[in-house]
Amino acid sequence: MSTPFTFSTHDGGKTYTRQAHGFESLCSSFASELQGLFFYTSSVSVRLPAAPTADRLKTAIEASWIDSRYRCPQIGCTVAQNKQSQEWTYKYDVLTSQSELAAWAQTTIKWHDEEKTMLEHQVDLDGIYWNPAAGAPGIYLHVLPIDKQEGKWMLSTLSNHGFSDARGTIFLFDHLLTTLKRILVSTTSVVADYHWGKETTRLVSAAAILTGEFEAYAVTPPVLPGPPPPGLVPFFPPLVKNTKTPNKFCLRKMTLSASETVKFRAVCKLHGCTVSQVMDAVIAAANIEASLRTAPLHGDEHAKFVADLYEQATHWIVVMNFKDQRPSFPQHSKFDGPEGSVLFGTDAWDLAFDMGKIRRAVLLDKDTGSVKRDSSKEAFWDGLVPSCIEEVQRNPTDQKNHIIREINRHATAGHIAIVPLNIRAGVISSVGHIEGLGAFANFTPSAGNSVIVEEIFHHARANIPLMKVIYWQYSGEMVFALSTGGEYETDNDMDIMVDSLKGWLLDLIA
Repeated sequence: MSTPFTFSTHDGGKTYTRQAHGFESLCSSFASELQGLFFYTSSVSVRLPAAPTADRLKTAIEASWIDSRYRCPQIGCTVAQNKQSQEWTYKYDVLTSQSELAAWAQTTIKWHDEEKTMLEHQVDLDGIYWNPAAGAPGIYLHVLPIDKQEGKWMLSTLSNHGFSDARGTIFLFDHLLTTLKRILVSTTSVVADYHWGKETTRLVSAAAILTGEFEAYAVTPPVLPGPPPPGLVPFFPPLVKNTKTPNKFCLRKMTLSASETVKFRAVCKLHGCTVSQVMDAVIAAANIEASLRTAPLHGDEHAKFVADLYEQATHWIVVMNFKDQRPSFPQHSKFDGPEGSVLFGTDAWDLAFDMGKIRRAVLLDKDTGSVKRDSSKEAFWDGLVPSCIEEVQRNPTDQKNHIIREINRHATAGHIAIVPLNIRAGVISSVGHIEGLGAFANFTPSAGNSVIVEEIFHHARANIPLMKVIYWQYSGEMVFALSTGGEYETDNDMDIMVDSLKGWLLDLIA
């Protein structure tokens, strides 16, 4: 049963193929049918030694990218879809000559000329996507200048989200930068002694198959998304067309300073919680607060509807809460491991957070329209936080349930029209503590290395009204990427969302 989802060759080792499965397929279908929905960008802002010449940098990055392909050959795969069966296929062509490898690198590395800030470059990358059904490369590397004289560049991978995720690309960049640093100080080629063709042993199967338990649950009938259970009243504020600043996307970056991050982690520990457990509650409260604060800006009728909904709703919905499943197959977690590494190992499920608990933490005065926070022990720490933890734990993360969710997602990939996306709900993704994951420890600004990673950034393209919050910690600071489609979100609305999120975090550490 798992054979289609494991790489195999039928032409004597010239090409290898496998079908995508589960989340891989669902994300590919989203991207194909909905204008690049959830295309994923992972970026690092790097400072290189002695501002290398353009030719030197080009040669070094191409060699590092080829080296990364050898270590993780899935980077070299193309993606296509059989329209009749709707199955997605990854195809790997074995390249054996330096000219073939150089041509591949030149095709999949995209160079940009104009110097911009990291966030400005990210906005530009949001406009880049392609239909993954057409047989194009699965992932591209973009090289974008920030300050050429200072040797500051942004490196970004771009793919449909089913091809790569945050942790997969973090480990990719850690390896690529290690190689790049070595090449920049070396006079010899890093790819000279490779044995092309043998890298195919590192082509990995789909995540559900890597658990080793797929066969036991493969015959489980899939369950497609259905209507909400009786009695559930979701907090879905009505969408209001943005006629003021009609952008395709609203994207913001928010940062807690190193001292603020230390305080926040300490207060989480004081209350016996993990950072992600507290962040679930903070993000829920901030979303409701922002909806209440922005509602009057869109007219009295809208404000009244949202206020009434705030009182009547039973739950605030997170349509996707992400979890890394690499611990289920640790032998594939290392980027340069002998059995190959997983570029995409993400699981996800929906959450329904109790509006009764949220209303105790986010207080609305209907007479004045004012909104207040209650971050007290009773309302927040003993009320909202435990209820969010309970809801998250309602979704088992064991291998059996992961596989069943993958089976359901694989079936849903052919029916994405039934997936509720055009709603104002949440998406939450915790990337984690980057150095704690074993990445970039040698490249932090404090490490004193000749190659420095000054910032990192993660973003999933979405021109729909879902409010996505992706967050991580790097170099002592917690960073948050907030984004949503601009069709129903003004710049002012988004600024209020950022202010609400930052306000909650600062209140908790005050």
